[in-house]
Amino acid sequence: MPTSASCPTCHKLDSSHLKISLESLSKGAAEDCDVCSILSKGLSYFNDRLKDGDYLEFVIDSSLFVYVQDRDGKTLTVIEFYTRDEGPEYLSNEVRRKIGPARAISRDSSNNECIKLARHWLDGCLKGHELCTRESIPRLPSRVIDVGSKDKEPRLYISHGEQAEYAALSHSWGGKVPLETTLSTIEDRKQAFYFNNSSKTFKDAVEVTKQLGIPYLWIDSLCILQDSPEDWESEAAKMCDVYNNATVTISADSALNTSEGLFPASQRRALGNAVHEIPGPTADGQPGTICIRERSGDPFHIRSNVHSNTPPEESKLVSRGWVLQEELLSPRMLHFNKEELSWVCSTYSRCECRLRPAQPIPSTFRVAIKTVPQSPEMTSILFMSWTNIIQEFTRRNLTRITDRLPALSGIAARVERHAGDEYFCSLWFHDLPFQLLWYSDKSSSEPVTRLPSPYAPSWSWASISGPISYYSRTPGNAISANAYGSKPDSKLPLLVPLGCWTVGTSANKYGAVDVGFIRFFARILPIVFHPDTETWLPLIPVSDFNHDNLKISLDVPSELPTTWTDENAMDYALILVGTWQPMSISIVQMQTLCLLVRRMDLEKEEDLSVLRRAVSHPAIEIGEESFVRVGIVRGCGSEKAWEDSVPFAVGNLL
Repeated sequence: MPTSASCPTCHKLDSSHLKISLESLSKGAAEDCDVCSILSKGLSYFNDRLKDGDYLEFVIDSSLFVYVQDRDGKTLTVIEFYTRDEGPEYLSNEVRRKIGPARAISRDSSNNECIKLARHWLDGCLKGHELCTRESIPRLPSRVIDVGSKDKEPRLYISHGEQAEYAALSHSWGGKVPLETTLSTIEDRKQAFYFNNSSKTFKDAVEVTKQLGIPYLWIDSLCILQDSPEDWESEAAKMCDVYNNATVTISADSALNTSEGLFPASQRRALGNAVHEIPGPTADGQPGTICIRERSGDPFHIRSNVHSNTPPEESKLVSRGWVLQEELLSPRMLHFNKEELSWVCSTYSRCECRLRPAQPIPSTFRVAIKTVPQSPEMTSILFMSWTNIIQEFTRRNLTRITDRLPALSGIAARVERHAGDEYFCSLWFHDLPFQLLWYSDKSSSEPVTRLPSPYAPSWSWASISGPISYYSRTPGNAISANAYGSKPDSKLPLLVPLGCWTVGTSANKYGAVDVGFIRFFARILPIVFHPDTETWLPLIPVSDFNHDNLKISLDVPSELPTTWTDENAMDYALILVGTWQPMSISIVQMQTLCLLVRRMDLEKEEDLSVLRRAVSHPAIEIGEESFVRVGIVRGCGSEKAWEDSVPFAVGNLL
C-alpha cells in the first residue's frame, strides 16, 4: 500500500525549490511513495532520453512540469503530468493538489470544442479585460465580407461607416495569386463568393467568423480592388484602423498559401501531442488516470505560446513583411498553428493545452489609442520602437519590393496619431538626428540595390533593399533602440534639422514619394578619395582624423565610381550627425558618426532629374549645397577636433 507519510526524496512536492536525481526517484518509488511511483512510471516512457546522473526540477502550474536536466543544469526535455479537465476529483487529494488538470489537444482545430474554446477566449477578453477595453463598437472598413448564414452565401458588402463587429484575416499568399476582387468582378462579388480549392483558407475563415458570432470579415485580396492602384493606395493607408479596430484577427499560421486552409492536418497535431496514461491513486477506489506528455523547450518562456513534443514549427507568416503590422496592431489574435490553437491579447497569452493564461509580450500598438497615456516619455518609446520595427520588418520578405513603404502604413499612422510628429518617408522629424543613422548590415545573400526612382530619397532606409540596422542609443534610462545589439550604447545628436519636405506619388501619405529633402544645419567636412592609397582624407585639417580609424558602411557599394578621377574624387563630404559612445570603447577618435554624402552634379542625369523636381518646391534654396547619401561612417575623429576645425553650414539632403 503506498504511503502518505512525507517522503525524504520528493517531499510530496511541497518544497518550493526541489531538485532530485533520477536515482533518488527510483529509490523513493521502491519505498512505496505514491508521488515518486507516479513520477517514475511516467518518466519510464522517455527512458531513451534519460540517463544516470540526470536531475529533475519541478514547476507546479495547474499541471505538473518536470524539467529533466543534465549535471550542468542544461534542460534536456520537459515532461508534463496532468489530469483530464473533467475528472480530477477521482484522484486522491494528495496527488490532486500537485497534479492538476490540463486540456487535451484536439486532433482537428475545426471541431466544436476548439471553436467553443476560441469563443470563450474572445468573450472573456471583450467583457472582462481592462487592458483590452475598446472605445466603442468598431466602424466597418470600406468593404467587408458579409459571412452569410446557413441559407445565405457570403458576399462583398460596401459599408457606409456603420458600427459592427468584424474579424480580419492574416494569411500568406505564398507566391500564388489568391481569389481577388477587381474592377471587373466587384459586382459579382456583391452577389456572392463561391470559394474553391484554391481559396480554402478564405472559406475556412468565413466559417470560423460565423461560428464566433461575428457578422463580417475583412480579407485583403477580396476587400481591396487588386487592379486599381488608386484603391490599393487609399486602402493601404487605412491599415491601422482595419487591424486595430478588428474584433479579432484570425491568423492562418499553418497555411503556406490560400489553398491549404485554416486547419492543419490532424496527424501532425496528434504526433506532436502524443499522450501516455498511467493509473493514479484514488480516495474512494474509483479508477483514476494521470496523463503524461512531452513538451519541447521551456513551456513558461514568454515567447513560448505553442507547445508540442518537438520544437513548434515556425509560423508561415513570420517571414512576411505585411504581416508585421497585422501582428502589432491587432488587439486580439486567434492563431491556428499546426500544434495547437493559441490566443494573444494585451491581457493574456493563451494556448489550447493549458488552463492558466500567461503574460503576453507587451505591445504599445495593440491597445486602443486613447488608453495609452500621451507624454514625452511615451513619444520617446514610440520612436525607439519604430527603429526596432524597421529592423524586424526589413528582415522579412515582400513579394514586391515597392511595398517597402506601404507595408508599414498602418504602424506609421498609429505612431503619427499618438506621437503627434510629422512622418517623412519612414522617418520622424523630431527624431531625425537619430533616425538618419541607419545602415545596411549586408546580412542578406542578395546584393543591396537602390530602388528605382522615384520611390524614396537617399536619406531614407526605404531607398535601398535588404536588412537595415541602427546604431543603438540610451537617452536617459530608456531602452536600447537596437534590438540586435548586446550592449546599451549612447548617441548624442549634433545635426539640426531645419525642415523636411516630401511630395508623395499617391494618395497614401505613407507610401512612395516623388521627391523628398531635408534642410539641415551641421558641420560639413569636404573629403577626397585617393585611389592610389585607397584612403579618404579631409580637405580641412582635423587634428585626430585618421583613415585607418574609419568604419565605413556604404548603402549601395556598387554606386561608388569604378574609375576615379581628380574631379569625382572631390565630390564627397562628411556631415556630422552625432557621437556614439559604446560602453566597451572610450577612444575619443571613434566617437563621431557622420553621413558620407556626394555633392549633386547638374551634369548627372539622375541628379538633374531629382533637382528639377525639388526646385519646384518653394522651400528649397538653390544657393545651398545639395547632397545625396552614400553611406555612414564612424570614427571620423573626436567631437572636440571637429568643433575646432569644421564650420557649420546649411545644406540640403535629397
